[in-house]
Amino acid sequence: MPPGGYLGLRPESLTLSPSGGGQLQARVELVEALGAETLVYVSTARGTQLVARKNSTQNLPHVGDTVGIQIDATAAHLFDSKGQVVAPSAR
Repeated sequence: MPPGGYLGLRPESLTLSPSGGGQLQARVELVEALGAETLVYVSTARGTQLVARKNSTQNLPHVGDTVGIQIDATAAHLFDSKGQVVAPSAR
């Protein structure tokens, strides 16, 4: 990660799993049903906010639930402190 940089993740690159699973644990803040998909807004213990997309209305978490988050690192985007994309060779 570049100094002062950050990681960009799209909702489709995050997968929800039961509490205790995944790479991170997070608390569900909001579940937003949008018809064909549902967005699940979560916060980690460190205050990082993430949004995961679910294409099913089955097994949706509820506000306040703890869930695991699995990240598809191949879909992550790195940005420098000025918001510029860091080229793959510079990672």
